[in-house]
Amino acid sequence: MAIIGGAAETLACQLPADSHLVPSAARILRTTQEMQRQLTCLLLLSRAPGAVPRNAVALRPLLESCMERCQPWLSGKPVTVAFDARHDAVLVTNADLAHSII
Repeated sequence: MAIIGGAAETLACQLPADSHLVPSAARILRTTQEMQRQLTCLLLLSRAPGAVPRNAVALRPLLESCMERCQPWLSGKPVTVAFDARHDAVLVTNADLAHSII
């Protein structure tokens, strides 16, 4: 996973800004990062699910990050994702697990 992530990062940095491959390299990098996050979550849960470290996680940035992550899947489709929160909620949880669930 680290090798693929490093190669994707190198490719993304070396491409000219106007290259038609920039979106593909960015997608490979995002996908690799997501796979690393999922692997971290599986390892956390496989060891001792009751002992997963928890801390206060602000939900707004987490949800906004997830919405941004989904944009490539929704581009060109007649779908709009909107986030309308009146309060900044905080949840005591594991940030990586929360990100994976959302």
